[in-house]
Amino acid sequence: MARRNTVRTTFALAAATVMAGTGAGAANAEQAHGAPAAKVATAVDCVVPGFALAFAVCSRPFLVEHGKRVHAHLAASGGKQIAFCVEPAGGGRDYGCTKPLSPGQGGEIWHNTTGYTQNVQLIAGPSREVDVRVQGSFSVR
Repeated sequence: MARRNTVRTTFALAAATVMAGTGAGAANAEQAHGAPAAKVATAVDCVVPGFALAFAVCSRPFLVEHGKRVHAHLAASGGKQIAFCVEPAGGGRDYGCTKPLSPGQGGEIWHNTTGYTQNVQLIAGPSREVDVRVQGSFSVR
């Protein structure tokens, strides 16, 4: 019986620490429960195939709350211009796109004015002649 109480107490203490916003799991718990996350840039590193008809998916799905904006920065693309777009996770009609960016440039992709939190993904393209390795970052602010 003492062993079970110790386990319950340890679990309850760990859960209380996370819920209070302290400890190692606090940031992950906030993101999982939809609380405001830090404005941290997420790295982008993907390949846009040459002669492709569709843009390449360059991120895992992520949430954008109503009123937030998605920004992208292109660090490297072999000198080729690349546009970034945001579309529903899994594909669909683009919510918004940047103009074609040259390395070193950045811009706003989309401002979520839908009234809802949207589950989206970042896509990049097009490359007309050759495969292009796209490196940069995006952030939700």
